[in-house]
Amino acid sequence: MIQRQIAGWLIEYDKTATEAAYSALPPDIGCTCHTCRNYSAYIPELPSAVRDFFAEFGIDPAKPPETYETIFEDGKVLYGGFYHLVGNYLSGDDAWQPVSKNHEHQKVTAFYKIADDFEIGFTEHVVLVPDGFTSPVVQMEISFALPWVLEEAYDTEIKEDEKSGNSSYIAEGLCVGLGFGMAIGQFVFDEMTTGMIIGMCLGLAVGVCIKKKRHKKK
Repeated sequence: MIQRQIAGWLIEYDKTATEAAYSALPPDIGCTCHTCRNYSAYIPELPSAVRDFFAEFGIDPAKPPETYETIFEDGKVLYGGFYHLVGNYLSGDDAWQPVSKNHEHQKVTAFYKIADDFEIGFTEHVVLVPDGFTSPVVQMEISFALPWVLEEAYDTEIKEDEKSGNSSYIAEGLCVGLGFGMAIGQFVFDEMTTGMIIGMCLGLAVGVCIKKKRHKKK
């Protein structure tokens, strides 16, 4: 394996094994909500510095195990999420830092800047590893601000929901809630099933909140 110091993190990785692991993944590994589809649509437009960084480790940027929207502002979506690579986390301050005995938060201010609007960090916590992905695994967290590139407007799904009911609100809520819930289950309870249950409950609540918030904007 190759050792690499990236900002405050020291990791080792196997580029060839990582490339093979991503090649074996299906092309439709990601979520299909409108913000995740926007993420996928922007991948071909990634700055060369970002493409080169991913290529160095053998990561396919088109196949993230998890992405989620945190805010939409000034025509850009701020995404969180992560990718996996074959290797080991050797040292450095974890990208997820404790804020209390049972809670942690993402230490975005300490992330490594690849290019404008593109930052990454590393964590010892590893979740949502696809079946068959080669071990050992390192998890790379992302904080990317991407422009909205889909032909449909950002709020298109709101109009569709008025016709078809609340399904996409719930789906969007589940997409966000499940990610956070599984992280809570992993970090707080050290048990993924609990996190999935929390995520589903949180997702339903988020879906209702999204509906109320968007209807208030009308």
